[in-house]
Amino acid sequence: ATKSSIHSNNDPIMRNIMNRNSNRLFDIRGGGDIEISEYDNEYDETDSDDFNNQSIEERNSNDNQQVSIFSIISRSFKAGIDAMKDENNEELSLIGKVITVMSSMINAVFQPAQNNNDDSDTDDMEGRSEKEEELFRDFGGFLSNAYHVTLPDDDDENARASIDSGPFTDALQNARSAARLLVVFIPASKPSKKKQQQKSHDQIAIRSILSSDVHKVSEKKSRKKESYGSFLFWSTKPNSSDASTTIKRLKIKPSSSKSKKPVLLVAYPSQTIDSRGRPKIVPRILAQHHCNPPPTPESMSAWLNALRKRHAKQYDAMQHELREIKLFKERSEGYTTSAKEDTQREEDKLKEEQKRLEEERIQKEKEGALKERRKILLESLPEEPQSTGEGIITIALRIEDGRKGQRRFIHDTKIDVVFNWVDAMFEIERESIILTTMNGRQSFSYGEDEDMSLEDSGLGRLAALRVTKKKIESNDSESNDSENEE
Repeated sequence: ATKSSIHSNNDPIMRNIMNRNSNRLFDIRGGGDIEISEYDNEYDETDSDDFNNQSIEERNSNDNQQVSIFSIISRSFKAGIDAMKDENNEELSLIGKVITVMSSMINAVFQPAQNNNDDSDTDDMEGRSEKEEELFRDFGGFLSNAYHVTLPDDDDENARASIDSGPFTDALQNARSAARLLVVFIPASKPSKKKQQQKSHDQIAIRSILSSDVHKVSEKKSRKKESYGSFLFWSTKPNSSDASTTIKRLKIKPSSSKSKKPVLLVAYPSQTIDSRGRPKIVPRILAQHHCNPPPTPESMSAWLNALRKRHAKQYDAMQHELREIKLFKERSEGYTTSAKEDTQREEDKLKEEQKRLEEERIQKEKEGALKERRKILLESLPEEPQSTGEGIITIALRIEDGRKGQRRFIHDTKIDVVFNWVDAMFEIERESIILTTMNGRQSFSYGEDEDMSLEDSGLGRLAALRVTKKKIESNDSESNDSENEE
């Protein structure tokens, strides 16, 4: 009877508790106020004394349990989504991917929830000046300020290693494109807002990384004949998503000692080909420092210098790849430039050919028009008088090319008719010549005086004229003459 009364829908106490808890759950999810049902009113009227025996602490614990359940579910789904996005799982089969996603979701259920205040250590960065904000753009500046690391006064700010942040995949790509090994540093714990008298492992490691000695080693030539540097630095916040992804991808085992140690290692950004035939960069750990104790600036620079000498093959592989890429780009650019030049030459050649054909067409049309005009001019010439009597003027021509001509005209013939005769008989355009007497005192041009006759021109019964072409002055000479006149 007791069991049936607890689980029965007719129990007013259980109905009221379930309704009130559902109301609180709706408020937690972001809902508004809910009206109390008729069961609540019934309970308040009949069994209010029994319900008031439940303590406030018990009701709050129920609420916390509900919130915890939903946070666990949310964390589980997020872990599953991150596992599906992980590049290391691309080569797995479908069953393997399903198993990996399920195991990630199960592990997320039993792992304690991370503190959502990951950005609490950056709250003190708000309200800073522009100069201080520029300092915090470099993750090394953020580490030195957040962990209260004081660098030596003689260290130049420009002589410190630049630490990149952001996705670990981008850091690998940057290191590969710069032909450098990647130094990975992940602090062990979050920075404390209060200064500690005893330096932590994180502070010692950060001080060493940002020292000028380590910077000199990182910028030293990896090989004598090359101009590339040696190391690139990357870091992230502890317990962040980037930190968790990087530790999982590098398969770093947690420290066995009780005190937490920061992660400090050197990775080689190796390039492989995935199952789809695409290049993929995979990190390969070359060396990991135990950080017990963390290295000093001198020991860390010596450690990195030894790794630089030891892994010359890795440097050679990355630099060879960069040379091949550079050569490929040069060849591609050269091919593109050569193709453009060939195309331009073909276009210029085509334009010249079109211009030549156009000029030939115009010349042919002009010659055809001249030929037709000379035929008409020849037919329009007046009949030549037979005698040399009175009123007859004989014109003798001497042309520049050595040809000569002679013809009789009536004295009242217009001077332009003589030009028509020269154009029709000797195929010299009348507009382009000048008729000049032998003594040079008189000269005539076509169209100057259409009404002038041979008699009016002052020519005698026998006149000798020299046929010369007009001189066409260039635009330059005309402009020079106008300048001189000014």
